[in-house]
Amino acid sequence: MNMNTNAVHKISSHPRWVATMYEFVAPHWDSLVNGPWAESIASTRLSVQEMQGWILQIYPFIYDFPKFLAEALIKVEDDFSRTFLIENIRIEKAHAEHWLWMGEGFGLDRQQMLDLAEGGTPPLRDVQSLTDWVWRVNTKGSLAE
Repeated sequence: MNMNTNAVHKISSHPRWVATMYEFVAPHWDSLVNGPWAESIASTRLSVQEMQGWILQIYPFIYDFPKFLAEALIKVEDDFSRTFLIENIRIEKAHAEHWLWMGEGFGLDRQQMLDLAEGGTPPLRDVQSLTDWVWRVNTKGSLAE
């Protein structure tokens, strides 16, 4: 069997910028994924109406996430990181579609979700603040930020 060894990339540790990102979020990770918010979802304590509100309001952030990654893409300097981000952009675009399906499954109107994401309807202030902050970090900050 002939294998083009130039096409094979040995996977080892994460690029430094990914490791830096993991170090930054580590102190907050457990409180998010094991905190009251995640527990209320996992234990079905949120009502359908509360889930609808949460799904609807966070959708603009999910919708914009591939664009955030595209901003990061222009900052990478190595092929491995570039490929990583390009693949992740594809995955995140699919997540936006999956989020629409989930919203529809909870009784939300697809167009209502898209209108919110595309600016036809303003999101909650905190959601807009999160989105604005991530835009700022991606346009003005370093890759690790």
